[in-house]
Amino acid sequence: MNYQNSQQLTIQLSAIAKLYHSGQMAKAEQACRELLNTYPQSLVAINVLGAILQGQDKLQEAVQTYNKATTTNSAILTSKLDT
Repeated sequence: MNYQNSQQLTIQLSAIAKLYHSGQMAKAEQACRELLNTYPQSLVAINVLGAILQGQDKLQEAVQTYNKATTTNSAILTSKLDT
């Protein structure tokens, strides 16, 4: 990920955090899912989605999302070790 993409990701995550903290959970969830379409391996975005789901008492889906973060992290580490 280049600097410009990283900056864009940070800006979008900040907007999602504002939605979350203002209680607009459905909008935060939707925005985070859209963000993950662009940045599917963003561990921060995956974890934020997990927190949003947890905040909506969607606990099973939150656990699945946190597990995805763990799996994604393992895959990233493995690919870096293989190079």
